Amino acid sequence: MKSLKPLSICLICIYVITLIPLFVMGYYNWPSADDFSMALQPHQTFVATGSVLATVQAAFEKTIYLYNNWIGYFFSSLLTTLSPSIFNERLSVLTPYIIISVLTLGTFVFFKNLLVTFAGSGRDHASIVSILTLLLIIQSMKGSSRVESFYWYSGAINYMFMYGLALLYLGLMLGFVFGGKKSYLRLFFISLLAFLLGGCNYMTALSLAIISALILTLPLLFRFGIVRLDDKEKETRAKLLMIPAVLNLAGLVVSAVAPGNAIRSSANSGMGPITAIITSLTSTITVCFGELFRWEVVAALVIVAILTWNLAPSFKVRFSYPVIFVIFAYGMVSANMTPPYFATGNIGAERIYSLIWAQFITFSVLTTIYISAWLRQKRPATSQDSASGNAGVLISRMSAMILAGTIALTAIFSFASMIKDHHYFSASSAAYDIIKGKARIYLDENIDRLKVLQDDSQKDVVLDRHTERPELLFHEDIYPDSNEWINTVVAKYYNKNTVAQRDD
Repeated sequence: MKSLKPLSICLICIYVITLIPLFVMGYYNWPSADDFSMALQPHQTFVATGSVLATVQAAFEKTIYLYNNWIGYFFSSLLTTLSPSIFNERLSVLTPYIIISVLTLGTFVFFKNLLVTFAGSGRDHASIVSILTLLLIIQSMKGSSRVESFYWYSGAINYMFMYGLALLYLGLMLGFVFGGKKSYLRLFFISLLAFLLGGCNYMTALSLAIISALILTLPLLFRFGIVRLDDKEKETRAKLLMIPAVLNLAGLVVSAVAPGNAIRSSANSGMGPITAIITSLTSTITVCFGELFRWEVVAALVIVAILTWNLAPSFKVRFSYPVIFVIFAYGMVSANMTPPYFATGNIGAERIYSLIWAQFITFSVLTTIYISAWLRQKRPATSQDSASGNAGVLISRMSAMILAGTIALTAIFSFASMIKDHHYFSASSAAYDIIKGKARIYLDENIDRLKVLQDDSQKDVVLDRHTERPELLFHEDIYPDSNEWINTVVAKYYNKNTVAQRDD
């Protein structure tokens, strides 16, 4: 195999094809639960004034209220209050486009700057690794987590969107240090993003804070020769990253000291910090490998390992500390779980599982790259190694055979898995519910409900139950009891006295 270009193009086509049913599914999407509560005031403002500017102002005011009375993560709260559905429920179609686009962009920018700009690998290698990572995160995610990750706006914007943005942020930092000319405009944008991400969900915010703390140690690492860069210009740029690192930590502090956190924590029984950390360390095995792990992860990591093994001799950096990196990767996945254990004592929410899954997959891929490169670079250089490079990649015949076999088996087992369980992959789940008409029925029933909710002559509304609840679309519904919190919020959202579900 003289070039990775055909494999890269093939995987890109597969990725695009698997996104089509997910985006089509977005046509049938509808707001639910917190989409009505978090965006209540901005929606009411838009209905009353028709002004987008006044609506955005109301979103800022709601964010301040939430900061003082409910939760500190100000950036997540602001975006959550600006749900597209506040202008029109049908704009929920945009949710999967927004989330998947940012996740895709962040993943590509991160691996391009890590593998190409930093390590000196080829663009096709970075593209293949990016696509495999995205396929695992999106398609192999736990079925019950998918709706909260890509379709339920309030959950998706707070977790998966922020994760994609975090990858973009990390990729931009790598590009700033190891890329082209130093750009203070780029540094300003990175710094702004750093502060905002300090105010996102605490799982992602804590993970980034750990990286920010490590960045702040760079002057000492440079001084004692523990970390070396090949020129002073890169070292200067690396030190400039202390600015976004400090701002990122400042954003987290602003989020953590919010009065609303104390109010919310009084209603939850979380764990102590030490217990939460220990539980997180053990849960990395029980949750990631026990509950979430699937066979296709192994197949994807084998492909990553084979490609990295063949390309490692051409890398411009040495991978010399595998044990330290494995410990770091395991610790980062564990740290991702610590905030929910500390706050509530569990990780019950499906959106939390989805974020754990995404970070676990990312660090599994990174660990595979590191170990494969380390093992290959330990071997004495050969004449074949000089032939491998960015432009003319040369994969050994044995590696090509293993690669082809892995891809063939993956295709066979994927089809078998979908035949056994139509909802096995996210794309197959979407396609099945669209073809069977379940998504259409779900949308039609929501439109029928909306007609009733927008009828000013009815103030006490009773709505029929959904007859279809597609896996990717249905999150949570109103209840027969009009006093349930969802019912009361929906009633306020549509200016009703009461809203209830018909108790059949």
